Amino acid sequence: MDGASAVGFAGILTIFIFIGLVGLILYGVFSFAIKKSGLREEISGLKKEVQLLKEKLEKKEV
Repeated sequence: MDGASAVGFAGILTIFIFIGLVGLILYGVFSFAIKKSGLREEISGLKKEVQLLKEKLEKKEV
């Protein structure tokens, strides 16, 4: 057997599980950091401002 075929189904499954766990850990860390820094509220405020500006533009065009 060559090196590529020596990796069985269990090895491939282990790699996918490992990548999934790393992804979940990174997601958790980033979501915690965003909550802690208040960035979510900042983004929400900016979205509201953009919406208000769009409404003002639409009123001026009509």
